[in-house]
Amino acid sequence: MLTRNVRSAVGKSLRLFGEPTTSSASVDIAKNLEQLKHGPHLDRITKSQVRECLMAASNLENPSKEVYHKLERILKKQTERNELTSRTAALTALAAYKLGLYGHAERILKRATLCPSIMRRSLAVLILSGKGELDKALDQLEAVLCEDDVLFNSWNSSISEEALDILCATIKERDDTQKQMARFRTLQRLITQNKRRCTLTVEQCLLAPIEIMPITKEPEKVDLNALKLPQELEDQITEDFPHFMTENPKMEKI
Repeated sequence: MLTRNVRSAVGKSLRLFGEPTTSSASVDIAKNLEQLKHGPHLDRITKSQVRECLMAASNLENPSKEVYHKLERILKKQTERNELTSRTAALTALAAYKLGLYGHAERILKRATLCPSIMRRSLAVLILSGKGELDKALDQLEAVLCEDDVLFNSWNSSISEEALDILCATIKERDDTQKQMARFRTLQRLITQNKRRCTLTVEQCLLAPIEIMPITKEPEKVDLNALKLPQELEDQITEDFPHFMTENPKMEKI
């Protein structure tokens, strides 16, 4: 089934999600998802997941509570996690954040397990900043610097500058955050030195095109009986080479 193939591919590929390079990312993902939706090589369930992801992407510019709650119900019913359902969850979480539903956004983000870390961490920083949980938001920045070596120096292990700016502004709004600001400055400097900053907004990151492997045909089953030697030939081989046709041939002692 396609969704299983896709899920296994996520662990093997560092760049399964394309990197948007311009502000037209929303157009890119819309075209991307429309092409996927009408593609001939997707099964019915995957096409349905593509439509749901497109709905979530379309609800970002001016988030509607009605559409958000519909997507929330869809996500609750989903039992399988893949890059499509994970991206739908991330997009829905961002809509909830924009609607001021920070608790909902945090809960939904937990379903985006197969999104690249730049999407999950950047969105988590926004949500935690909105909730006022500054130490947890700073933990996310620290985690960016602790990515596996295989991800280091890739777009996926960066963090959106928008998330950094919003966290910084949130820290400045309070009078009791001297320690948090000192920690933020240290982490920000390390993130910059290690080139872990991404100039894209969180929304642009989430609207990066999605790559899905086309469904492949099941390999044809081989009829083992058709491969058997004719009985007459098998008898002749057994007679000429008595050890050849046995399961555990024993070499004769010399």
